[in-house]
Amino acid sequence: MQPGKKALFVTTVGNFLRLFEWNDVEILQKMNYEVHYAADFTQLDKETNKMYQKKNIVLHPLPIRRSPLQFKGNITAFLQLRRLIREERFDLLHCHTPMGGMLGRLAAAVQRKKPFVLYTAHGFHFYRGAPFYCWLLYFPAEYLLAKKTDCLIVVNEEDYRRALHFPLRNGGRTERIPGVGLSTEKLKCRQEQRAELRAKHGIPEECFYILTAGELNRNKNQQVLIRAAAMLRQKQICLGICGKGALRESLERLAEELGVAGQVRFLGYRNDLQELLTAADAFAFPSVREGFALAPLEALAAGLPLVTSERRDSREYIRHRENGLVCKRNAPEEYAEAFLLLMENPGLCRRLSEEGRRTAGQFALDKTARIMERVYKCEGAESWKEKRFPAFYRSRIAGRACGMRGCRHVKRRDKPHEGKEAAGNQCYYGRL
Repeated sequence: MQPGKKALFVTTVGNFLRLFEWNDVEILQKMNYEVHYAADFTQLDKETNKMYQKKNIVLHPLPIRRSPLQFKGNITAFLQLRRLIREERFDLLHCHTPMGGMLGRLAAAVQRKKPFVLYTAHGFHFYRGAPFYCWLLYFPAEYLLAKKTDCLIVVNEEDYRRALHFPLRNGGRTERIPGVGLSTEKLKCRQEQRAELRAKHGIPEECFYILTAGELNRNKNQQVLIRAAAMLRQKQICLGICGKGALRESLERLAEELGVAGQVRFLGYRNDLQELLTAADAFAFPSVREGFALAPLEALAAGLPLVTSERRDSREYIRHRENGLVCKRNAPEEYAEAFLLLMENPGLCRRLSEEGRRTAGQFALDKTARIMERVYKCEGAESWKEKRFPAFYRSRIAGRACGMRGCRHVKRRDKPHEGKEAAGNQCYYGRL
């Protein structure tokens, strides 16, 4: 690795790198990259800013917006990003979030010296059962932008199968990672501290404390938990909601209207989630759409019984009544039934806790880190296959890529094409 290489991360919100991509930063810095970060830092907290400074991450503020319909801010962000890439001459560009991926890849595509472009899709907005407007708006954009992408990284099986049919840049590749990675050792709860932590956070010992975490918005669907608590009319069931967002006031009003304001606590954004997980009795995650949510996996690693909605990511690790409880997205009566079942069955809680810990181990940080290290090391190769199979590409039979959609084979110079289009059979080309 030559010294002085530069990498740029592009996202919408400024705390994204700290929350989800911190391990990638460490991998690149070990590979002697100078890490830059472009995002909207207007709401960046002081602690996160200090962490970026400590890691020597160069920050570049952008007026980027989450919504593609906020044209003014996003057009300005594109122009700034285009100039930044041209001036800094980055070797690697890693984009995240839909708008970060769109503007970053477009800005890289118009450069004379194009960086190696990676895009991590933390859950496509178009998925089985998604609203029609999501398919209409996001699918064409992702399909066309794939042509500007060297490596497309996805986090769940449904997205991976769909991404295999995207037309990536010549030599491009699709990779799947098991989420952003989970530090299972840090999340192991010490039961001897439970009573102390419950007292610290004001949780009564007789209370069955259900925790949830996520931004307060419609997608995270916290309202279904408040309605479930109201249905039970059990004073010993308490709900702790971690996170901040635009819907806090409306959720507080809902709790008051349903008569459970005393049982529902709005805890705001927390840096001590591990302590709250140790103090809790169960974890609920009723989100409508996720790529691969980290919060429920953290709860499993902490040994909490998990009650979650049925989604594309939860299908990959939750088996109903084996390592968690699965409910319909907008069915508060099912969540109420699940809470009551856990409260009245300590044996079930213990069994779900043990199985949940084993499940969380499958998504450990080191597994994701190995994949991302391999991805970053392939940066700059003429093609992924040339980097991973140099002996084959030095041989006489090396030829151009097949070009068939979804085909990863390579044409031999000494054999005619006998692929699916020609013979109606399996592709002839030798598999690498």
